[in-house]
Amino acid sequence: MVYIYIVLLSMMFVIIRLVKGPTFADRLVALSAFTTITILLIVIASMQTGMLLYLDIALLLSLLSFVGVLAIAKGGYKK
Repeated sequence: MVYIYIVLLSMMFVIIRLVKGPTFADRLVALSAFTTITILLIVIASMQTGMLLYLDIALLLSLLSFVGVLAIAKGGYKK
């Protein structure tokens, strides 16, 4: 059970970086890390409950995250 608290603590640090990131690239990396940690939490929930549907949701979220980061990176940041 301790590992869940460690994952949530790391998620808190990522959220801080997402909000206070000095550059756009830092925020983009933090967003990617946030979705990775969210996927990890979904996989942990799947392991604890035994529901394989959660793994499908995690896979879908990982694909959407990858496509989203690519779209944001290609679009660039314009002020």
